[in-house]
Amino acid sequence: MNPTDNQDNGQQVTQGLSGQTPPPVFTTPPPTTASFNPQAPPPHKTNKRRLLILSLVVLAVLLVVGGYYMYKGRSTTNNITNGDNLENIEFLSEATVSITSTGLTPATVSITQGGSVTWTNTDTADHTLVFTGHDDLDSDTLKPKDSFTVSFDEPGTYSYSDAANPSFTGTVIVE
Repeated sequence: MNPTDNQDNGQQVTQGLSGQTPPPVFTTPPPTTASFNPQAPPPHKTNKRRLLILSLVVLAVLLVVGGYYMYKGRSTTNNITNGDNLENIEFLSEATVSITSTGLTPATVSITQGGSVTWTNTDTADHTLVFTGHDDLDSDTLKPKDSFTVSFDEPGTYSYSDAANPSFTGTVIVE
């Protein structure tokens, strides 16, 4: 029997000169060309590139959506807020207001004396406009897609609301 071979329970064990079994040897297969590309950028650079591209796409989407809403918010009428100085407002001869499911757009318009305002019901529900102190200006029931126009011959501020939705309020300023 060879000093490096032992028979134990039918298994052959190789021993070194010192009588100990050598540790097992593990080998890994060589990399294939499909999994290794020496010209590919390191993984951390790829992640930075992906993050940059994703950031640019998100920025582009935000610019497009923001531009749409800015354009959509434009009107041929003047939007007036409570803090505005009436001396700096351009008064138009005609204005339009949309009646939507969420309110009146714009809520406040300004026109010149003798000008007119047209309200259009763009909602799917009926609406009726009621003017405070000016019952002669009240509308009939406006069905979806109906319009209603009032000419304002006297200067002043005219407040109104929707009879079905009292929180829908608006103002017409006639200069």
